[in-house]
Amino acid sequence: KVSHELNSHLAAAQYPQQGTNPAPAVEHNEKLMQCWRFLCSASKLAEDNRVQCARPVELFLAPLKVRFDYHFSGQKETNRLDRPEWMFAYLIRVLSANMPFLTQFARTTGLQGPTHTQMLPDLIEAMVLVVSHKVEKELLTLQSTDSAEWFAHYLNEILAFDRLLSPKFGYPLNSRTVLEGENPIEGFAVPRRRAYCLDTVTQNETLWKYWLDLDRRYAERQFLAVLRSADCWVPKYG
Repeated sequence: KVSHELNSHLAAAQYPQQGTNPAPAVEHNEKLMQCWRFLCSASKLAEDNRVQCARPVELFLAPLKVRFDYHFSGQKETNRLDRPEWMFAYLIRVLSANMPFLTQFARTTGLQGPTHTQMLPDLIEAMVLVVSHKVEKELLTLQSTDSAEWFAHYLNEILAFDRLLSPKFGYPLNSRTVLEGENPIEGFAVPRRRAYCLDTVTQNETLWKYWLDLDRRYAERQFLAVLRSADCWVPKYG
């Protein structure tokens, strides 16, 4: 019931934003904040008692996912293997449009501790995971058909998208993973590793090997081109 109320209040607050018109100020929607606090408490209680319960952040994710799926699934003209930049540009645009509201909400609720400080990164990460599921399927399709040019283009767009998340939205960068048996510096907590779209490639053996194979093929072509050039053995210096 409270989840339904929160959804209603989010809709009344014009979330998610699709354009540049500002949403109503969060501090004037006390009911929205009351629902959020209640759900955070319920989520913590469920976690302590090992009971299944939707995380409050998932309620903010749901309308974003619905709109994403509408544009980038099925036979939609925007859903094209050769144009992944449309999908990533859409995500950046939607996150940018909603970040002022979400930032204001996170501050205004006055929550303390991890729930407050992690809300925005958790929401971005949840969206990244939604996108990564689609990315993995599409890259496997390109790999299976050996569509090298499209695969390379897709990788470039993934890298460009991942690079924007930290400077544009404050999404945490991943530090070096602590090796097994290695002790972190005393007094410093090791931050949880955050998901990025590139993980789809680096953590999938098939995609990772295909990427390496593409690099090998490219290097071989460049090497042979140099050897076959007319001035290959002509000294350029001295």
